[in-house]
Amino acid sequence: MNIDVNTKESQYTIAGALFTFITNPINGLPTIYRRLNSIQVILTGILFFMIYEIFCFTGAWIGKSQIDPSGQAIPNEYVLFFTLGLAIPVILLMALIAIVRLVTASRESFGADLLIATAAALPMSLWGIAVSIVGLRGWTVDLSIIIVPLCLFLIILYSGMAGIHRIARPLAIIIVPVVTIFLGWILQTAIVTIIKKVIAEG
Repeated sequence: MNIDVNTKESQYTIAGALFTFITNPINGLPTIYRRLNSIQVILTGILFFMIYEIFCFTGAWIGKSQIDPSGQAIPNEYVLFFTLGLAIPVILLMALIAIVRLVTASRESFGADLLIATAAALPMSLWGIAVSIVGLRGWTVDLSIIIVPLCLFLIILYSGMAGIHRIARPLAIIIVPVVTIFLGWILQTAIVTIIKKVIAEG
């Protein structure tokens, strides 16, 4: 289905966009982009990112409560560091989507990249909450929990590439796993480097 993303509906609101995405996360993203103006698209992307962070914080807090029943407050500097850390995967994903947009000569803008990246990241934050509730009970359990969020991540990313950036579907099918693998490689490299540095300084 081809969607004209240049058509904007002035009566459509950010609250309506959120409702559309919640009720139809797979096909709703291009619809949201089509109906919102450029400023609303950016604000919706920011809202998605705030929800993503709230979900991640919730998962971290539940996990901390299981490990540390005392429920001691997290120091402010840790909160700030964690907030910046949560932004890194989304920023990297947005950068990779922007590169794809430039390479494929898409006519869309930064707002589209932001909306796609934050929307795709939301299911992964729900995985964090699920793992915290179930607990770390082995890699097989954690793997089974991540299947649904990961599938949603891939499908939403594909929906954004094909429906918003209007990349040909066969090409989008190839681009989505490539972007996902590259994103995972960057994050793994960064995490391993940080851990090694902390161990060396410790």
